Amino acid sequence: MEALGMIETKGLIGAIEAADAMVKTANVVLANAFGKAVGVVVDTHVARLAARLKLTAFADAAKIERDLMELIDPKDWIFFSHALILHGRQVCTAARPDCAACRLADVCPSAFTFPHNRGRKAEGPSTKGRAEARRSGRDGQDL
Repeated sequence: MEALGMIETKGLIGAIEAADAMVKTANVVLANAFGKAVGVVVDTHVARLAARLKLTAFADAAKIERDLMELIDPKDWIFFSHALILHGRQVCTAARPDCAACRLADVCPSAFTFPHNRGRKAEGPSTKGRAEARRSGRDGQDL
């Protein structure tokens, strides 16, 4: 009955948006408060980066989450969500992604495709070099 009341007051689109927000909030609370990974948190940053990295073809949060859950090992869901959110806030922003500073640029299908980034080069060592350094223990806990 509560769902019907929501549809009556907010309309069908409002009810769907509220349901998506409830799933995201539940995933965040379970992950952060209890360490339980029941899904991948899909906020605006995760949705944007999943699309730019071509990890999904969908815009719907539930479908994006389903795609990411198939690709990412469940033990990494919490870290993956936090990493993409942070990366989306600091480097791969909506309006002006900084591809030159991006650690994923050499594996990102969208890297350097934005007008302000065309013709620029990535800064620092490649992702492959960083991965090798991490495996050998020469690199810290950086993302």
